[in-house]
Amino acid sequence: LNGRLTEAVTATRQANTQLAAIRKELSDSTKTPPAIRATLDSITKQIAPLKKKFFIQDEGEEIEFNAELLRAAVPFKLANVAGNLSGFLTGPSRQDLATTDEVRKEVPTVVDEANALINTFAAFVRQLADAGLYPPVPKVVK
Repeated sequence: LNGRLTEAVTATRQANTQLAAIRKELSDSTKTPPAIRATLDSITKQIAPLKKKFFIQDEGEEIEFNAELLRAAVPFKLANVAGNLSGFLTGPSRQDLATTDEVRKEVPTVVDEANALINTFAAFVRQLADAGLYPPVPKVVK
């Protein structure tokens, strides 16, 4: 579970960083075709719940850390239960077992969500490249 979750978090974090760069580059809505803008908005909405589940922050974003964030972030849940299970000599508690079952169900779901995002994002990046919009390519010197 941990390996797959870590890979999904890393891929989502990379997509989020690249998406921020694309949003910055395409910020002039007069030069960005409406279809591209709509896809950009759609991907931004698609990544938002994953950012919460994976506790991914945008650069400069300030989040007040609290127990609710800790309970909502899947990597924190998995780390917490793994720590509890490895540290007790008396065996897992009922809460540990319940959390383990929850995480076993949740990780495959969020990995699937991350993969769907990555596939959509990859197609979008190809679309931008084909349209010559991103990444910006220097013009040939004449």
